[in-house]
This record gives sequence, C-alpha cells and structure tokens, in this order.
Amino acid sequence: QTAETIDEEGWLHSGDVATFDDNNRTDMPAPSGFMRITGRIKELIITAGGENV
Repeated sequence: QTAETIDEEGWLHSGDVATFDDNNRTDMPAPSGFMRITGRIKELIITAGGENV
C-alpha cells in the first residue's frame, strides 16, 4: 500500500484536500508555509494502527 500512496517524487497521497499558505520562498522545491486541510477525497481513513475511521 505504501507504494500506491507515495509517488515517485516523494509526495504522499493521503486523500486529503489542502491549501498552502505560500510565503513566496523560491529556494524550496515544494510549497512552503502552512498547510490547511480543507476536505477529503477518500471517504475512509485508516489509522497507523489499522483502525478504519
């Protein structure tokens, strides 16, 4: 399942929808600043302990 969740560039596809509070840093390869979770794409969350929520 890990190989399906993390892509070849190292991004974790959790099923969450998020926006970034970009602070305009150009020295970072990914968005910088704060990330705000705004919703879900997937209906089911599985915790690290394997519990379905």
